[in-house]
Amino acid sequence: MGVIRVEHTKDYTTMSNHHLRNPELSLRAMGLMSKMLALPDDWDYTVAGLAAICKEGRDAVRKALQELEAAGYLVRSQTRAAGTFSTNDYTLFETPPLTENPSTVKPSTEKPMTVKPSTEKPLTENPTQLNNVLNQKTKRQKASAPAWEPEAFERFWKAYPRGEDKAGARREWDLLKPDRELMEIMSAALERAKSTDEWRRGIGIPYAVRWIKNRRWEDRLKEERPTAATNADPSGRRDMQWL
Repeated sequence: MGVIRVEHTKDYTTMSNHHLRNPELSLRAMGLMSKMLALPDDWDYTVAGLAAICKEGRDAVRKALQELEAAGYLVRSQTRAAGTFSTNDYTLFETPPLTENPSTVKPSTEKPMTVKPSTEKPLTENPTQLNNVLNQKTKRQKASAPAWEPEAFERFWKAYPRGEDKAGARREWDLLKPDRELMEIMSAALERAKSTDEWRRGIGIPYAVRWIKNRRWEDRLKEERPTAATNADPSGRRDMQWL
């Protein structure tokens, strides 16, 4: 391989070579830090500001900043205003504080809490905020979990004395979403209807889809027969055969 010679010019930047000799840093992190050290102090040190002068996009800049913060070159501190936390200040160190020779000491790999200045939304929350978010998500999931039992439809369908239009009945069942209390009411009403002379003879039994859609369990039956003794307990409650 041929020799690569460097032609120095007057326009150069003086910086520590600590990060350039750190074997734990990627070339992307080394290059971004070198570029930051070459910028004036009043530069817009935000992800958007750095991405504007780099070929890489914001995601690549964020990852490089994360790497520099994890290695100790970029240190974040939170300031106070009127007794409350306000903005995050970032300090870039040419040599990480309290570090040894980079060739012998592995930089910290602890995941940083954030890599963005306060002008942009942080990448991650602090542990307390993260726990609150997870708890709220769990509560939302529990609240969204159906109180009804979709699988109970098959038991209802098996107990219903007429078997036409199962798909329509299932659709109405899913729209109704009966909970345990309503299913007990429906089951008791169905057993009462099945005990009448008309239903026992197969007369006047509506399709299950209509029975559900029209809330026929709320009908007052003209005639009711008590269920057999084996289907009732001493309290008088009917046996819920499909629950």
